[in-house]
Amino acid sequence: MDLHRSRTPSALPVVKTAGNKSSTQTIKQTMTRVGLGLFRKAVFSLLATVAVGPAFAAPPPDTVKQAGALNTGGTSFYDGFGRTEEGFSALEYIAYNISDRINTYNGQENPAFNHPNIDSFVTLHQVAYTTDWQPFGGFFAFSAAIPTINFSTQFNTPGAVLHPNSYGFGDSTWGPIWQSRPVLNDAGRAVFSYRFQLQIISPTGSFASSRNLNQSAEYWIINPYVAFTVLPLENWEISARIHYTDNMQSDKFSSPPKVPGLIYEYGQAGNNAFANFASSYKIGYGIALGVNGFYLKQLNDDTTNGIKVPNSKQQYLFIGPGARYELDKSNFANFNIYLPEIHENISSGPRFNLMLVHRF
Repeated sequence: MDLHRSRTPSALPVVKTAGNKSSTQTIKQTMTRVGLGLFRKAVFSLLATVAVGPAFAAPPPDTVKQAGALNTGGTSFYDGFGRTEEGFSALEYIAYNISDRINTYNGQENPAFNHPNIDSFVTLHQVAYTTDWQPFGGFFAFSAAIPTINFSTQFNTPGAVLHPNSYGFGDSTWGPIWQSRPVLNDAGRAVFSYRFQLQIISPTGSFASSRNLNQSAEYWIINPYVAFTVLPLENWEISARIHYTDNMQSDKFSSPPKVPGLIYEYGQAGNNAFANFASSYKIGYGIALGVNGFYLKQLNDDTTNGIKVPNSKQQYLFIGPGARYELDKSNFANFNIYLPEIHENISSGPRFNLMLVHRF
């Protein structure tokens, strides 16, 4: 049972002015004067993704950014199957992510940066416990996970430069699980299995407002999902996990611009729908080869002080090859490579993910 786990500088939103909250014209004139300078100097928050690393974002500098602690690509083969007997499972994820391009809202390379290189190394530690309670014919379980993240960056001059936070913990992910029993065909072969989880992502990670790259998003997220696996043939499986995120407000901003007379009170990242998908075929000796990917669509714009931020929606699609090795029923590993196909308002580059599972 595995983890139940960029935006570009764009037009700046209208925000409140100190001492004059109703002067919209004055606000617009002030924003116009500073807009060009902020566009070239804009910095963004890069938040590490639990399991697979960051979906690096480059929003306007005065917004609350999308959380990185989203399970985009961290799960893959046989995802709908989980432990169906009481006991603990330990899961370790190791991910290395390379970003050598920062993209605008329309997927074009952002000219404000000069050959950037943003790497992240993520290790995720997760424990899941399946209880002996079997409501609605399935199994009740609980999982909790916390990552550690290290950033490595290089920015050439002239061009914008982003400053990372030091090595630290990311946001924790936890919540209750309901795991189905495998559905069998007339011959007694498992052909379908599925799982629900209500995940909560808590802002427990490292965050420094003076840094552009942080481990924590500094806001709460409600992230339910459903995962399932279908086996059309005995050795062929198709899996998917469909998520929805409801992002809470936050008054924490990563390196907001210092604009006289402007007050950044609170922000909220837009909600998302995203899915991981994978398919593999067993070739023997415990080895399965396949393909894996993930797709995210942001459903509504980010907001600052309750006002929409234009061109702040994300959309991205990553696809690549993968493999699975099963030593026995208690020990297996998934390896995934993801390559960017669509990359709107994120930074992009290859991603590499290794998941190790041991069931006690």
